[in-house]
Amino acid sequence: KKAQLEKAIQDAMNAEKNAEIAKKQAKVAFDTKDTENLLKPIAKDAAENLAKAEAAMKDIKDNLLKNDAKKAAEPQEKATEKLKAAKADIEKMIAAAEKEKNDPLAALNKAIENLDNIITEQTKTREDTKETVHDKQNLKLPELANKQKDLVNKTDDVKNAPLPNKEKVEAALEKATKEMKAAAKNLDAKKSPEAVAKQDKAIDALKEARNELAEKAAEIEKRRDDIAKLEDAGKKLEDLTKQEKNVAKEAKANADQPKTEAANKELAKEQANLTLKANDLAKDIDKAAPKAAEKIAESTKNMAAAKKDLDKNEAKPAANEAKEAGKKLDGAQKALQNALNEL
Repeated sequence: KKAQLEKAIQDAMNAEKNAEIAKKQAKVAFDTKDTENLLKPIAKDAAENLAKAEAAMKDIKDNLLKNDAKKAAEPQEKATEKLKAAKADIEKMIAAAEKEKNDPLAALNKAIENLDNIITEQTKTREDTKETVHDKQNLKLPELANKQKDLVNKTDDVKNAPLPNKEKVEAALEKATKEMKAAAKNLDAKKSPEAVAKQDKAIDALKEARNELAEKAAEIEKRRDDIAKLEDAGKKLEDLTKQEKNVAKEAKANADQPKTEAANKELAKEQANLTLKANDLAKDIDKAAPKAAEKIAESTKNMAAAKKDLDKNEAKPAANEAKEAGKKLDGAQKALQNALNEL
């Protein structure tokens, strides 16, 4: 009897404790629901994960109220998993927003994406409006007017976003919103033909803005490609310069040694290989850094002369030619850096 009594007391204590935890769980679920509702318009994936977490929390609460803590463990794991997934979704969105804020290309691409969606919606609204042209009592007109007004707000959001070529884009978007507002007014007045004409002009203006953004994005992409290309070329040029100076050093050493014909032949092969690399590098950067390309091309003349001297086992003049090639490559490095600074 004593054991039964102790067990009954313990069960009662556990039940009270679990009931208290269930109350706290209910509050967490309530807060989760509030957060889900806030996120629905802006973070669909995160909101869906919170909804699943909330459902698991209900199971936790129900099991705790039944004083069955073991059965509450599984939904607890599921709720935790979904909350972590929602957190990851939100962090991903924040990172993307920060990138758009700090990266002009990301901001442009986002604006283009938004405009594409607006153009698609505006085109659909225009087509729907056309269907009402001969029916002034069409019940769709108020709905179409509201859609048109919503598109004005979406276009304003794009217009107000910080963009690299804001001036040109802003003018086109101002024109678009002006025509959209007029179309909405016509729809409110049940003047469908007039609304369609305004919608046509709005679409043209939206496409104009979209083209301006696309041109600017292409310009930035090209600039970044040029920078990456020149940075890569800079590394290659630095290595080439070191190798050419090493040829000069070895040729000078060979000139002071007897019986170095075999060594000079090998060095001539190395010099020929470096000349090929220099010619390829000059071609690669000819458009992005013409002055650097010109200096590299000039150095190949000295390289060719150095090879010719080495083939003739004349190491001393070869050393001088290779040294001169190294100096010109130094100049090419400076010209390349100047080209980078100008981008």
